[in-house]
Amino acid sequence: AYLNLLAQEETDPTLLDAGLGIEPAELVDRLVATERLVGKPLPKKFEEDLARKHRFYTGTLLFGSDNSPALEYNELQFTENYKVGYDHLLNKYPSSEAARLVREWQEIIRTKESGKIEEWRRIYRPY
Repeated sequence: AYLNLLAQEETDPTLLDAGLGIEPAELVDRLVATERLVGKPLPKKFEEDLARKHRFYTGTLLFGSDNSPALEYNELQFTENYKVGYDHLLNKYPSSEAARLVREWQEIIRTKESGKIEEWRRIYRPY
């Protein structure tokens, strides 16, 4: 599974020119794949790369990238593209850790708590 993930990233990079290079559903599938691999026996080098990928996919799903933001900051609303990804995650992987994070993130955005939003940006920003 780890090598498949590497091949996917090589063939279809998540980000291209600071924009999302894959569909949000594919980003979700990659994130959940990393989530499922965390804690499995892997060589040390693979474990470190997997942890980096997991953090990157999580942050990208929550915040997007420079040219594909997940959030319209002026109105504090999720962009349509990322809403599709969140729906895919919540429908296909409702018990995943990623789904728990997205539900919590959606609630924070719904309440428009700027301090909490900035705290999440510090914790989960992918780069």
